[in-house]
Amino acid sequence: MTMKQKVKQIIVLAGPTASGKTDLAADLIKKYPLEIISADSRQVYRGLDIGSGKDKTVPQFLIDVVNPENGFTVADFKKLAEEKIEQIWQRGNTPLIVGGTGFYIEALMFDQTTNQTPPNKSIRQKLEPLSGAELLEIIARVDAMTASKIDVNNRRRLIRAAEIISATKKPIAPVSHQLRTDARVSCFVLDVPREELYKRIDKRVDDRLKIGMIEEVEHLILAGVSKEWLVSLGLEYRAITRFLSGEVGRDEMVKQLKYDTHAFARRQISYFKRWKFAEALSKKRILNFKF
Repeated sequence: MTMKQKVKQIIVLAGPTASGKTDLAADLIKKYPLEIISADSRQVYRGLDIGSGKDKTVPQFLIDVVNPENGFTVADFKKLAEEKIEQIWQRGNTPLIVGGTGFYIEALMFDQTTNQTPPNKSIRQKLEPLSGAELLEIIARVDAMTASKIDVNNRRRLIRAAEIISATKKPIAPVSHQLRTDARVSCFVLDVPREELYKRIDKRVDDRLKIGMIEEVEHLILAGVSKEWLVSLGLEYRAITRFLSGEVGRDEMVKQLKYDTHAFARRQISYFKRWKFAEALSKKRILNFKF
C-alpha cells in the first residue's frame, strides 16, 4: 500500500503597489513552509533597487535576473518561475507567488496564457522609433480592446502588442481563465482602503527619495542605461529621468509621481477585480488563513 501523495499547492499574494505584499509575505514564510517567487516586472532587473521597491532582506526568487535593457518577456518569467515552482515542490514546500504584475501571475495561474507569437526582429526594428501614441494607433486599428488596456507610456507592452498584431494581422487572443490543473491554487488580493493606500504611496515616494532614488537613476544613466529605456519603465524611473533631463523641476516631479502612482494603483485594483478566482482580504485575515 502506497502513501497518498501530497496535493501540490500554489499560493498567490497579489495587490496594488504599496499595499504591503512583501512585508506580509515575510510574515507568512515565518509561519508556514512557503518560499517566495517575486512576480514584479521591474524587480527582475539588476540595479533597479530603490525605485522598484526590492527588499533583499526577504528571501525570494526572480529578482535581479537580467541586466537593464536586456529583453525579458512574460514567457521568460513563466519559464523561470515554473522551474522554481518545481524545485520548491521537490523540497516539500509551497510556492508563494508575490507581486503586482497581473499578467505575470496569470501566466502561471492559467493554462497556456502566454502569447505564442514568436519575436520578430525586423518588425520590432520598424516599431522602435515610433512614439507611444503611434504604437497605440497601430494596435487600436486591429484590437481596440487591447489598446484600451495599455498605458501610452508603457513602451515595452506597446511594442510587443504592436509586434504581435503586425505579424498576425489579428486581435490578440484574450487570456484564458482556465486555472491550471496540476495544483490547487489559492489566490489572495491584499485589500487596503483607498485613502490609506494613497497615504502609503505618498510616504513611500518621500522615503525613497530620501534614501537615494534619484542617485540610483543617475548611476544607471552613468553606467550606460538609456534614458529612453528608463522612461519606458514608467513611474519612478520615468519621472526621475525626466527631472534629471531638465524637463521638470523637483517639486513638480514629486507631485506628478505621486499622482501617477495613485492612478497606477487604481488600474491594478481594477485589474485584480476581474479575477473571479481570487479573494480580497485584509492583512489580518490572510495571516490567520489556514494554508
